[in-house]
Amino acid sequence: AAPSDDPGVAALLAAARAWNATGEKDSPDPELAAEALAEARQADDPVLISGALAAAVAAAREAGQLRESYRLIQERALLLDRLPRHDPRAGAEIVDTLHAAADSAAIIGDLPAALASARRGQGDSIVIGRHELTLGMEVVPLVLQGKFDDALDHAADMWDEWQREGRPISRWIAPASYAAVLAHGLRGDEQGRQLWLARVSELVSSSDPTAIRGLAGFAAFADARIALHRGD
Repeated sequence: AAPSDDPGVAALLAAARAWNATGEKDSPDPELAAEALAEARQADDPVLISGALAAAVAAAREAGQLRESYRLIQERALLLDRLPRHDPRAGAEIVDTLHAAADSAAIIGDLPAALASARRGQGDSIVIGRHELTLGMEVVPLVLQGKFDDALDHAADMWDEWQREGRPISRWIAPASYAAVLAHGLRGDEQGRQLWLARVSELVSSSDPTAIRGLAGFAAFADARIALHRGD
């Protein structure tokens, strides 16, 4: 069949158009994302549907529609059990879905759901080798619940795992590291705060980690919360 007659190929091309339309990474075009999702549903391929939902999630988030973004993330999470663990295409979808589900739940304020998503990843055969990621996913919701001891234990284990993995650039776990900054700041532990600020820079390989798109919002919140705690 010609590529245009293949629903799977059509869905892939539609998703590519959505992601590339704006020229900004992580900022797909909303209308094209909706078209990509419709094409993926027609193909009835859970991997393609998951990928198209990722575009729809990002488009909603960029528009400030956080609850709609979270609803779509939950829909994407329902596909996890349908994603075949033997299919190489599914691996990235599984890892990204688990991370995005925990992250989005924390953003929307559903901290129990954020923890549940993080802990689900610890038992998944695909994600189980990414210990620094699964440990890191728990840190933000634990800190936001005030469970600083547990959060800092997870953050320390995450850091050790990252070292053992060869210290790759790991922007996905940067918010967890900045959550450790927040916990130490709220405890008045300036040495610990400075230590984790330095670690954040190492994780993302940047002297100004707060300028990084995926971290800037949480860093701004954390810094403001520490300043408030100090009466500044």
